[in-house]
Amino acid sequence: MKAIRVSVSAAVLALIGNHHVLADVRLPTVPQRDGGSHRYLQTNYFYGKATIDSLCTPDCRASLDGYMAQVKSACETSRYLGPDGLSYHAGYDAQLVWEKFNVPCTTNPAGENCNLLLGKQAGINPENQQPTAAADPNLMCSECALSVVKAQVEMPLASNDDISNGLSRIASSCRTTVAVTPAPAASPPWVTLGTAAPTATSTATPACAGKTYVLQDGDTCHSVAEKQRINTVQLLMANNLSAGCANFPTAAGAALCIPSGLTCDPYVVKRDDTCTTIANVAGATWAQIVS
Repeated sequence: MKAIRVSVSAAVLALIGNHHVLADVRLPTVPQRDGGSHRYLQTNYFYGKATIDSLCTPDCRASLDGYMAQVKSACETSRYLGPDGLSYHAGYDAQLVWEKFNVPCTTNPAGENCNLLLGKQAGINPENQQPTAAADPNLMCSECALSVVKAQVEMPLASNDDISNGLSRIASSCRTTVAVTPAPAASPPWVTLGTAAPTATSTATPACAGKTYVLQDGDTCHSVAEKQRINTVQLLMANNLSAGCANFPTAAGAALCIPSGLTCDPYVVKRDDTCTTIANVAGATWAQIVS
């Protein structure tokens, strides 16, 4: 079950869905002197000005920074076991959201949004992601192209050897240098291989700022979220429960907190749904659904 709330907050939270950080850069034309560098700049999406203006705001960034601080404070030593068998730090998804927010909101030294500038230079229509003009042959060496890759190199989850080496190759081919501040090593690590998730540190559940829901026979994590009009992630956080509904209570009579300020109109994805059909039902734009 995925809850849709058409707002700036939803645009940010929606970024959590894909566990791959992708640079919002399309570079269809690569200088012939370094054709191999294209693979280091992964492609995602070019947004329109209205979406960027509503997403990349000081208020949105401050809200996200505050959320990150809360997660780090409450979950510093907690971990959860993902469906892939890997052990994730409890703040992994929060960090992922932060990184995915910062990529399309990257700016050049003049303060201009790079997603918008690169989209124009690449000749891409943000409404359908189709080329409408020939790409600028110097796009790869633009300040924004380098800034977006540099931003990923400095992010703890996005960064890897391929991206770091790719930035070096691109900078070399463009006859320039890029000063990079490597992401600090995570302690404890964001992801560990081949081990069970350590037991989460016990944290007292705060007083409920909303109403109390008593579990009924047959209730599940997702059915409660849908019935009570709340995002599943927010339901778990409000009740100090593990990500992925791993320790969701099953006994009838258990009480759950439903925060009054977090309710929305959830939409359950149906078979054959597309981003466009969901956007039409929600009264949203395609960009708001996928951003």
